[in-house]
Amino acid sequence: FASVSAAWAICFLAFTAVGIALAIPFWTWWKDRGSPDVAVERTSFSFDVSGVCRAILQKPKMSLSLVVPAFNEALRLKPMLQEAVAYLQQRAASDASFSYEIVVVDDGSSDETYGAALKWQQGVGSESLGKGDLRVIKLSRNRGKGFAVRVGALASRGERILMVDADGATSFSGL
Repeated sequence: FASVSAAWAICFLAFTAVGIALAIPFWTWWKDRGSPDVAVERTSFSFDVSGVCRAILQKPKMSLSLVVPAFNEALRLKPMLQEAVAYLQQRAASDASFSYEIVVVDDGSSDETYGAALKWQQGVGSESLGKGDLRVIKLSRNRGKGFAVRVGALASRGERILMVDADGATSFSGL
């Protein structure tokens, strides 16, 4: 019986060691994951950081929210925004009830992604957006694409939310 007890003790210790080895990376991720409220560094609009999640409980103010997660996309952002706005303006011209917003989420970029989005917004002006709005959010550090999409979706005001990459991989003409 002593050898059986020793075998069970060894198995128990081995499973415990494996469990701890698996739990440590998970715990590190869990405590570091943070909430969208904490990660927002600045925005181009009036933004109640503590009330981000309340936006999903409010009645939608737009027909469509276009969420654009962007990490070091300063050079590729302008052509994508031009194509998106051209399509959305065409859609708004054909449907009087259609309105939209574009929410660009800078995921802690080291380049001037946030500045490029603001510069593009100032360059085209609000009259060029028609029934649309451009809002820019800068996260304090890179948290990953999923986190940027989550923050953008929580900050959006549209009835429908569409996520597109800033690199222009999605063609708007196919929508």
